Amino acid sequence: MKPLRAAVLLLVATACSDREAAPPPHRIRLFDRMDRATLEFPPTSGVRSAPETVAAFDFDGGRPDRVWRSVGAEGDEFRDAADGGIEIAAGAGVTGGALSVGPLAAGEEGAAVLLLPSRGLARVEVEGRVRLLSNARGGSASTREALRVLEHRVEAESPGSVAPWLRRTAPVHRVSRRIDPSGWDRFSVTFVTRPDTLVLELRLIHRDDGSGASITRFDDVTVRRTPWVGGELWDHLRERHAPRDGREEATPWRIRPALPRPHVRDEEVRDAVLLPPPATLSFPVTLPPPEIAPRLRFQVGMLPEAFGAPGDGARVVVRFRPDGGDAIEVGGVTIDPKRNEEERSWRPVTLDLTALGGRSGVLSFESRDVDGEEEGPDPLDAVVLATPRIEPAAATPDAWNVLLIGVDTLRADRLSALGYGRRTTPHLERLFERGVRFRNARSQAPWTLPSFSSILTSLYPSAHGAARGGHEEWTAIDPGTTSIAEILSRVGYETQGIVANGLLSPKYGLDQGFEGYRSRWSLESAKDDVGDVCAFVDAHRTTPWFLFWHVMDPHLPYTTEPEFQEEFTDAEYVGRFSARKSVPIEALDPKPGRRRYTIEGTPPPPDLSEADRRYVSDAYDAEIAETDAAVGRVLDALIESGQWERTVVAFVADHGEGLGDHGHYHHGYTLFDDQVRVPMMLRVPGRDEGRDVETAVATIDLAPTVLAALGIERPGFFHGRTLTAGDLEEEQSYFVESPTYDSSAQKAWVHGSFKYMHDPVFRTEALFDVASDPGETADVASRHPEVVRRARAELAELRGRHLRKGRFHLRVVGAPGERLTVELRTDDTFDANFTARPAIPDDDASMDAERKSLIVDTTLESERFELVFWGRGRRLDLDVRLD
Repeated sequence: MKPLRAAVLLLVATACSDREAAPPPHRIRLFDRMDRATLEFPPTSGVRSAPETVAAFDFDGGRPDRVWRSVGAEGDEFRDAADGGIEIAAGAGVTGGALSVGPLAAGEEGAAVLLLPSRGLARVEVEGRVRLLSNARGGSASTREALRVLEHRVEAESPGSVAPWLRRTAPVHRVSRRIDPSGWDRFSVTFVTRPDTLVLELRLIHRDDGSGASITRFDDVTVRRTPWVGGELWDHLRERHAPRDGREEATPWRIRPALPRPHVRDEEVRDAVLLPPPATLSFPVTLPPPEIAPRLRFQVGMLPEAFGAPGDGARVVVRFRPDGGDAIEVGGVTIDPKRNEEERSWRPVTLDLTALGGRSGVLSFESRDVDGEEEGPDPLDAVVLATPRIEPAAATPDAWNVLLIGVDTLRADRLSALGYGRRTTPHLERLFERGVRFRNARSQAPWTLPSFSSILTSLYPSAHGAARGGHEEWTAIDPGTTSIAEILSRVGYETQGIVANGLLSPKYGLDQGFEGYRSRWSLESAKDDVGDVCAFVDAHRTTPWFLFWHVMDPHLPYTTEPEFQEEFTDAEYVGRFSARKSVPIEALDPKPGRRRYTIEGTPPPPDLSEADRRYVSDAYDAEIAETDAAVGRVLDALIESGQWERTVVAFVADHGEGLGDHGHYHHGYTLFDDQVRVPMMLRVPGRDEGRDVETAVATIDLAPTVLAALGIERPGFFHGRTLTAGDLEEEQSYFVESPTYDSSAQKAWVHGSFKYMHDPVFRTEALFDVASDPGETADVASRHPEVVRRARAELAELRGRHLRKGRFHLRVVGAPGERLTVELRTDDTFDANFTARPAIPDDDASMDAERKSLIVDTTLESERFELVFWGRGRRLDLDVRLD
């Protein structure tokens, strides 16, 4: 305990009392001193751009000069509007004419396509009116989309003349119509164009109802554009790259851009300051003494918006002006990512400060355009300066490091380190023998996003909020949460994340608290990322660090290197997967996506032969062995760098994997132990080596236990407990959740060997004694009514505490056959995981892209209809019509 406490005091020595002069700190994170820094930006004119109308179509005259008709659902075939299907209907508009699309062939989709000149980095607003005629499905979700806007980076005479590889298909701005009582519905969208956008393609969407008689009319289509200039541009870029982690108000200077890494398909986000040239960021500082060889370490780059813009790059110069002296240039670096793709990633810079050691003065970072000030800076040639820090070049830190290894899709019962019969994890065996093995640990959710969010924050999914919603519309973690990375960062740790699952990307907020965070999708991350992990360990010998390394490999489709395939799978196997030597997800889970299973239940067992089932099991073991080999390389790197005896190592998985248990494969749909019982281990140098813990524990307990090992007090808002010897004397209950905003979702309660599972949607409950029945096959609820009563009470309290926030329940009483229309709007967002009972066809419900509008248009099947939905915000507009 004592070494860390001393280190923490050293790291925050600047807060010491002025009554006694404290020695200068040896490690200084300069961004911690932004309240004393001076940030000088180039002057701006203060003039704000006014919106200009690019196009305004009232269709009272003739057809627009450039209009085409796209054909088919994909819209990749284009015809001239004169060929039919599009006409100007005089007197059919809101006040005059209208653009009429259709009728087309029965069931055919199409669009009127307009091309408009545009420019990069401009705010664009598109609005218009639309009316559906002779369309029996006019009220269904399938006809809600009214507009798509595509951005192109080449000029084009027609949409079909744009080569497919040049056509900008992402982002595609999709816009739904909003019902208007006048009969002319409205649509609108606002977005900012990419830097190299030259043309906007507007597609006014038409969908037939199957009759071949449908017509869609458009009127008053207006496009306005506001170009960004000067200070407006920088303001926009700061807003675009602003963090969303709850610390925005406390750090208004901070941006968090994501830059690509060379030769790999991943990105890294970092805390940074935007320095448009000529700009200067200065810090008053007393440098550490020369005998510890102080050095300055930082990273530089340019925003991705600059990559396609003209310019010759920029230069960062570092100077130190000692008190009473002249400025001394310490060093500098020139970057030109516009012409050199190798410089589009974060570029690390290290400068020696030994010659200036012990002196007080001002350390400054100056951004300059390489063309010279007389010509003015090039557009977007702005430097982003990330995570500067001063540290010793050789001194060993007193504080322990923390390595958190998080493995995706890893069952506890498949590790030889925990007793599995096959030798899948020889390297983990030597790690587990040096730490505490928690043999009865469970994750808080059966899939990645909510589970790892719980591991990092020690909160239940219903509290941290990550993963609510429908497939690919899951919500990010609540920015009001505090992760273990943030806690360690605040006491001077350098925090780094290296993750290989898109569900852990900054999109979902899992990067909060990490100074650097690399993310990508990689099914072979064990071999792809292990080199980067070892390099990080080797390069950070003099700074206390926290590294979260996420390994993806045990996840489907079980693509494994040949040496592990040969060791664990049958070379004579012939079956469904023998040709490709992998197991595609769709083979085991025909309908991936979790929203439907809140209503339909778990997927049916796949059609597999006994040989297929054996191969799936063997291929999964091979994946684990491949992961284990990578972990072994990292453990060796710790030992070789001399950091093994001052590094806390935590090992945990986010969830397990169904391998035919209860008829289930894959994961994410049940709370049985095959999907939530996980390996968990904590190795603290010199403590509790080889200790086994049989007590039922949760992965939310890991973060507070790591902090306790470092001598840092457990935050009161953590849900997990500290797993020290005293705390483990008594069993405590905890929960496992199938996360969603819907409080009726399945949940489990665990206490000792008892596990209670409850699903109010399907009205099922069961109690298992996993000590005598590890396969969870025998329901013992009738024999332990007192346990069931306690479980019900604690689950009810959990739902009441966390799951009723933002929950609405609408009940409508009518007659079978009546038409019901419900329109809901909010000033924030709706969750995509709304529930209707009785269930309705997918086409009867729709939500706009921004999730501010939810529309249900259906026919009542019974006298009662119920809609349960969730929304954030302060305002809810409700319009219910029963025909």
